[in-house]
Amino acid sequence: LDGLTMLPSGSFHAIQRGGVVVIEDFLSPNELSALRADAMALHRDDNFIVDGLSNYGKKEKFDPAKDRMVLPNWIPSKKVAGPWADQSLGDAAARKGFAAKMTSLREELSAGLGRPGLGAGDPAKY
Repeated sequence: LDGLTMLPSGSFHAIQRGGVVVIEDFLSPNELSALRADAMALHRDDNFIVDGLSNYGKKEKFDPAKDRMVLPNWIPSKKVAGPWADQSLGDAAARKGFAAKMTSLREELSAGLGRPGLGAGDPAKY
């Protein structure tokens, strides 16, 4: 696993034991700031959608205290890319940078845990 440096030492062992691993400073303050501003702007512009697990549309009206809205990469029910993947919305570069970091993490976990399917596959599932 030479060259793989995202995870702290002992991470694979901790995960294999069912433990949790914390990656300190996984995102820089600048990355966090850009993602937060992007999310706020996308929410303000009504790009978030009601989560399928919410009560909205069932018996009750949407209640932000109980329900949630999301910015999905993929909308399975429609089999289309979601607003997260739309490069014309908001700060697409910030989201692309975050996605690249998550891909690197999945690949590192895949190699270190001997789970090849974890690092590969359809990004629409993530």
